[in-house]
Amino acid sequence: GGNVSAWADQSGTGDSNKNATQGTASQQPAYSASDAGYGGQATVSFDGSNDMMASGTWAAALAQPETAFIVGNFSGAAVNEYFSDDKDTNNNRVIFNNSGASRAAIYAGATLDSGLGLSAAKSIIAGQFNAATSKIWVSALTANASGSSGGVTTRTGITLGSSQAGSAFLNGKISEVIIYNSVLSAPDFATVMNYLGARYAITIGP
Repeated sequence: GGNVSAWADQSGTGDSNKNATQGTASQQPAYSASDAGYGGQATVSFDGSNDMMASGTWAAALAQPETAFIVGNFSGAAVNEYFSDDKDTNNNRVIFNNSGASRAAIYAGATLDSGLGLSAAKSIIAGQFNAATSKIWVSALTANASGSSGGVTTRTGITLGSSQAGSAFLNGKISEVIIYNSVLSAPDFATVMNYLGARYAITIGP
């Protein structure tokens, strides 16, 4: 029920700059230790106004390809709402709700739209950032869309709940973020997606 000033990295790399923090109390999202809508797991709620968190600059920048998973939801409004962005470069590696269409999308210079509408219902959004062969999935094992997400090549950190520039905020929740520095094999991708589905009581499509 309190506000979140720090979200600790769990990667085990020992890079403290991967911890996401927010030192300004009025911009700290709210914490729920057990959210019934997410299988009793913890969630972090962003207010859509100014809540955001950001890591430091990572010791090693992350080049494409990258596969990122985010468990969360957004308000359902037809506005840009960013789940995540790069820490230092605006609109670098973005997972967001595409404003005009209210659909899950990824962006790293070009928009790859899933074609699936988002709502207040929780989802697992996965984005493979790999230039012209990028993909996006929404609670599914088969990609909902594939094509270019743009050619931005390096991530230096992560912003949660907003764009890097603080111009588009999430009105919703984030429960888990996983980032891999590779394109996952189909079996590995299924393992992660099914783990998240079971953990947060989300049905995974074929």
